[in-house]
Amino acid sequence: MRTEVKIGGGKLEDYPDRIAAWQAGKNPAPIAIEVSIVDGCNHNCSHCGPQFFSPYDRTKQMDTALFLRFLDDFHAMGGREVYFAGSGEPLLHSDFSQFLQHGHHLGLDMTFSSNGIPLTPKRIPTLLPYTTWARFSVNGGDQATYHQIHRGKPDDFIRLNENLTAALAYRQAHQLPVRLAMQMVTYDDNWRSLPQLLTMFQKLEMDRLIIRNRINRDGQKNPVTAEIFPYLEEAAKDPRVEVRWASFPKAGESEQLPPANWDRCDGIQFRTNMDFSGTLNTCFRHWYRDSGYGNIHTLDFKSIWQSEQKRQVFELVSSGADKADCAKWCQVSRDNLFLQHHTAPDAET
Repeated sequence: MRTEVKIGGGKLEDYPDRIAAWQAGKNPAPIAIEVSIVDGCNHNCSHCGPQFFSPYDRTKQMDTALFLRFLDDFHAMGGREVYFAGSGEPLLHSDFSQFLQHGHHLGLDMTFSSNGIPLTPKRIPTLLPYTTWARFSVNGGDQATYHQIHRGKPDDFIRLNENLTAALAYRQAHQLPVRLAMQMVTYDDNWRSLPQLLTMFQKLEMDRLIIRNRINRDGQKNPVTAEIFPYLEEAAKDPRVEVRWASFPKAGESEQLPPANWDRCDGIQFRTNMDFSGTLNTCFRHWYRDSGYGNIHTLDFKSIWQSEQKRQVFELVSSGADKADCAKWCQVSRDNLFLQHHTAPDAET
C-alpha cells in the first residue's frame, strides 16, 4: 500500500539548480504548469471556484496540434510536470489520452484532477500507464449527497465507484506506479456524509484522501458547525487522510483567510498556468485581473517565456502589490515562503 504521496504543493526544494539560476538573474524555465484544456464540465458543483468568476462553456477546448507542440517546447526548456486542472474537466477533451501519452514519452510527469466520471474502464488503459498521479473530486459519501453537490446525473455516484474500482484493479494488475487520491470539499451541505466517504476511501484503498473546507467567492472561509470537528478528527486517524485544519474556522476564529505571510510572489517563476485558448497566465490572479503574458497561438513557448511582456507582467505580480487580493487564491504560497527563507540574508547556503 502506498502511503507517501506527494501530490501538489511546493516542490522547489528538489530543484536547487533552478533557484540558483534565478538568484543569478537568469530566467529559468518553470518546473510545472497547470493547464485548463477544457472550459467546461459534466458536473456543476455548487462550490466550484472557477465558476464563481466565469460560467463554463464546454465547447471551448485546447487545440490539439498546438498543445502537442507546446509539450515539446516545455520539455525542451526543462519543464518537469504538467497538471491538467484549473477549470473544467480535462477528460472531456477528445485528445486527452494523446496529451498524456505524448508528455509521458517525453519524460514529463503527467498529472490531473477529475471528477472521475469520464474515466470509464475502456479509457483506463489509455490513461493510467502514462499518469504520475491523479486526484478525484468526491464531494459526498452517499448517492443523494453526492448528487446534491455535484449536480450531475443521478447515478454518477455509482458510476464513480465502478470507475475507481476498475482503475485500482488495473493499476494492481499491471503494477503501475501511478498514485491515486480523492478530495472532499467538506462544508454545511455534505459534512454528514463524511463517515461514508471515509469508508468508501478505505474500501477502495486509495492512496490519499484530502479534506478541506470550501472558500467563498469573496475569499473567506466557509463558516462551519462545531459538529463537524469530531467527524474530521475521526477521519484524521487514518494516516493516509490529510485534513486541511486551517481551512475550518472554529468558534470565535475569524473566517477571513490569514494575510499573506510572504512579501514577494516569486513562486510564479517556477509554476505557471495556461487556459484552453493557449493564453499563459501567471497564476489564478487572472480570475479577477488580467495576468496574461502571451499566447501559444502567436508565439512558441520559449519566445513567450523570454519576452519583454513576460518580464513586465512577472515584475508586477512578483512585487506583491495586490497580494491582499491574490493571496486568497494563491497557488504558490509554499514556494513563496521557501524562496523568502532561502534568499534571506541569514539563510544557509
